[in-house]
Amino acid sequence: MIRLFLPILILSSVFCVGQSDSVEIKGRIFSADNQNVFVQSAEIVLKYNNGKAISCFSNQEGKYSIKIKKDSVYGELSVKVYPNTKSTIKDGKSYLAKKSKYTIYLSNKDTLVADFFLSPAIICRSLPSIEFKLNSTETVFTENFQQDSISADYVIEEIKQTMMENPSMIIEIEGYCDIRENNSLKLSEDRALFIKNELIKKNIAEKRIKIKGYGSLHLLVTNNIIAKAKTKKEKEALHQLNRRASFRILSWDYKE
Repeated sequence: MIRLFLPILILSSVFCVGQSDSVEIKGRIFSADNQNVFVQSAEIVLKYNNGKAISCFSNQEGKYSIKIKKDSVYGELSVKVYPNTKSTIKDGKSYLAKKSKYTIYLSNKDTLVADFFLSPAIICRSLPSIEFKLNSTETVFTENFQQDSISADYVIEEIKQTMMENPSMIIEIEGYCDIRENNSLKLSEDRALFIKNELIKKNIAEKRIKIKGYGSLHLLVTNNIIAKAKTKKEKEALHQLNRRASFRILSWDYKE
């Protein structure tokens, strides 16, 4: 946690479960950005080591419960999301599937409580944009809000990882130019296409990636602000912020 932020963390926890006729696995699905908000219609999947699986969905209070027989050996508990996976307060948020999982072993308890915390699906927006050289589709390093240098490869890898963990997700890559660039509409589309092709190389299905070029529209930094910069280097750094590709989630409707 692309925290892609991305970072999506892999958590593995071991719990002991009982030896009565059945064992109840229960818990609640929370919104990671507000633990007073619960998530409904998330599918909780228990996959056994023999490949079989059972599942249930979180209810309107974010709660779930699965009962398994004592002759089960062990399995992994994880969460899937769908277009109707929403917060219980009806704020319109969608959620990302979580890479975190619990490993379940049978032992001497009758109940296991396992909660999950899902990130709202605005995670693509929390990544830095990918920035480009002037009149080019060649990428440059981007600084995040902590002023760390972030490579395009890092951002693309985080987007890929999130799409693999959320196999129904369809995204749009939006390309932009600064106001000085030539043939800006085509160049912005070429920038978006470049990122799309990099994701396809990483085995993301082409149909899951839409592109759109906006030319020099929707500048992050206006010409008035750039004109106030004191040095040529400062002006160029501000222009670079406008030469970018960013991402947004279009839908959760992809099916293979």
